[in-house]
Amino acid sequence: MSQSVPAVRSAPTIGGSDLRATHLRSLVIALTSPFIGNTTSSRREIIRPIVDDIVETGQRPEQMLKEFKTLLNEAALRAKVPFGSESTSILERYITVFIEELYRSGRATEDGACRGKTGDGRRSARNPQAPEARS
Repeated sequence: MSQSVPAVRSAPTIGGSDLRATHLRSLVIALTSPFIGNTTSSRREIIRPIVDDIVETGQRPEQMLKEFKTLLNEAALRAKVPFGSESTSILERYITVFIEELYRSGRATEDGACRGKTGDGRRSARNPQAPEARS
């Protein structure tokens, strides 16, 4: 008897349900495989295409991170990753690599107050001034 996999909810912020399903599938494989996703370099290979697609949405870095966490949590549920400190540690490693890749891509940078902004210079609504104008 085969198990059916629940349908993937569409998330237009990643570019449509097909793209989201592809990223979700790669994360599930990484989380269930004893070999894939166990090193930082293998996690980078999995996460880099996700970063590329998420940054295309033009969202602020914190929204991009939120989108990735949602995707990762869904993958963990599908992979039946048990709850606990060990699994939290594993998921945190994926989140760390996502953040590193996001900033490495050049699409997100930090302003003078260490807040993320997109490469086109947009800042948070709380402080829209450029860092040099705040001195």
